[in-house]
Amino acid sequence: MSVGSLGAGISPSKYISGEAFYPSTGVWFPDVSERGMGASLIPFAAIPGRKALLAALPAGAGFTAVALAGFMNSILAEGLLGVITPERHHKPSYVGQLPWVAEAAPAAERHFRRVVDLISREAPCELSPFFSSPDVVRHRRESLAHTARWLRAYWTSTRDEIAAELVRFDAEILGIVRASRDDADLLVEMSQRGSVESWFPSEHDLNRDLIPQLAADLVSFTIGRIFGHHAAVESNGTASVRVRVLERFPAPAGVPGVVVLVDDEGHDADIVAAMKAVLDEQWGGSADLVLIELGAALAPSTSTLRSWMARSFFDVHRSRFTKSRRVAPIYWQLATPSASYSVWLYIHAFGKDTLFRVQNDYAAPKLAHEERRLESLSSELRGGATAAQRKALAAQEGVVGELRAFLEELKRVAPLWNPDLDDGVIINFALLWRLVPQDKAWQKELKSTWDALREGKSDWAQLAMHLWPERVVPKCAIDRSLAIAHGLEDVFWTEDSNCKWTARKTPTRPINELVRERASPAVKAALQGLIDAPVAGGNGSRSGRRRAVASEGKGKRGRH
Repeated sequence: MSVGSLGAGISPSKYISGEAFYPSTGVWFPDVSERGMGASLIPFAAIPGRKALLAALPAGAGFTAVALAGFMNSILAEGLLGVITPERHHKPSYVGQLPWVAEAAPAAERHFRRVVDLISREAPCELSPFFSSPDVVRHRRESLAHTARWLRAYWTSTRDEIAAELVRFDAEILGIVRASRDDADLLVEMSQRGSVESWFPSEHDLNRDLIPQLAADLVSFTIGRIFGHHAAVESNGTASVRVRVLERFPAPAGVPGVVVLVDDEGHDADIVAAMKAVLDEQWGGSADLVLIELGAALAPSTSTLRSWMARSFFDVHRSRFTKSRRVAPIYWQLATPSASYSVWLYIHAFGKDTLFRVQNDYAAPKLAHEERRLESLSSELRGGATAAQRKALAAQEGVVGELRAFLEELKRVAPLWNPDLDDGVIINFALLWRLVPQDKAWQKELKSTWDALREGKSDWAQLAMHLWPERVVPKCAIDRSLAIAHGLEDVFWTEDSNCKWTARKTPTRPINELVRERASPAVKAALQGLIDAPVAGGNGSRSGRRRAVASEGKGKRGRH
């Protein structure tokens, strides 16, 4: 039997582990996993994060990363790790003590490939580089309900197949090392491998109703299709292999898509109508039924998809596009306080003129349309009105008030809009914090980020330089990281023969000149106007409309 140590790459740095291996391919495994070691392939040359660990293959190892991943997930490796330490954390110092059994390599490779084939029966999440389409599209049947029933049976059967494969491989590898019955029992006892039910399927919960889960998948994919984030797919049931090696991180689909969607029934860019068009591609004559099913599954109290899109979709989307502490929604909802009107934008389609387009081509015409409706209602009620008519008038006044406030906010921020994806999602979104009153938690987070920008706590951001060059440029002279972020390193810093960087006594260009180049009187005026403006409220808010209705009700009681 050929046995050798897997080893561990320990770095002298307390911040970066094994940097000599970076970037690298090989096998990665999480610090903690509910399914035990959870080893898998590194799909492309990468640097693991602090909570992901790397097992790199030495030159001339004589075995593949696939074999190593399969072996690390074996009952032998899992059980021995439990013998080495009772901790659930997979520290390199522990994992590095595991012996490598060369004779197990072929079996381990076959096992890993088989499990990958099985788990690929569920599509990965949208953030995965391997995502192409959700299961509800890939395996679609004549309706959402039929698709849910089929997938539940399919995934339940797959669980049984995975469990059987684990049992088969455990017996095979224990036979290879000639483990006794007592040894096998000990390895099983010490293993921290979780049950199959705890990790497959990984994106859906079979203990809950599948229809709402699949409905959310479908809505998210459909919006991505409209904006061009996802490409069209065929319904052929072919699995997209979830774990494979790629030459590089894949680029987004980048297919043609729209730039702006609105929640405005009858409008050419109406979001629900656009969804219907995409569903027609996928379900054909059943698209209307699927739309009804989506509304019933996602908004059971109202059974309308439109209401769920207005009030809930962004929260679901933000949750899906949140990983650890990185919050990065790519579809943005700007709305009135009641969400009676929303504008949806796609981050990868942003331009400097995007908000001017929203202002001039969507919000302003919408306000004019609703003002005409209000004027018409008011004219009809001059000769007296019923309680229902007065209520409708108050509601229309609320809609107009909200739209006026929405348009005014757009006019304030449009001249300042200068998106840069290098700043990250939340920095770019922070400028628009007043335009998300329908989502108080998100508005609070954006407001906090905006306040930090104003206070100079994020001066590395391009938005900070755009709005406050007189503050940021001088800081580049004393903080090299800021100088690098803003392309001013050579202006303010110099490197000596010992590769040590020091601040220049005299910058290569005057600070005042650099500030003038980056400053704009129009931007400064717009910024001051935004800072001085009160936060929208009053009759444009839901509370304002409730007060109007309550007042109308009191008037009615007084007249009686």
